[in-house]
Amino acid sequence: MQDQLDRLAALGIERVEALELSHFVFVTRGPFAALLEHRNGRIVRIGTSGIVTEGGLGMLMWRGGEAWIVAKGNDRRATADEVDGLRRFSADTQSIFQV
Repeated sequence: MQDQLDRLAALGIERVEALELSHFVFVTRGPFAALLEHRNGRIVRIGTSGIVTEGGLGMLMWRGGEAWIVAKGNDRRATADEVDGLRRFSADTQSIFQV
C-alpha cells in the first residue's frame, strides 16, 4: 500500500492520517477528496471522488445537463474548473492501479 500512496503523493495527492478508519484511507488534493479501501496491505478499491464543502463531501451530479456539487444541505452549481479538477483528481487516483 505504501508504494501506491507514494505514487499518489508524487501526483500531489496526500493522505489525511487523522481521518483513517480500519480499512480505509482518506486522500485529498486541494478541495478534492476520496476514500480508498485497503486490504492485505494493498489499496483495492477507490470510492467516488468528491469536493470537500461546508456540508461534507460533495458529489458531482448532473441535473438537466448542468453540473452540480451535491452535499448535505449545500447543493450548488459546479464551475467548469471544479468539474475538470475533479475529473483529473479521479483519473490520477485511479492511476495507482496501472502498472
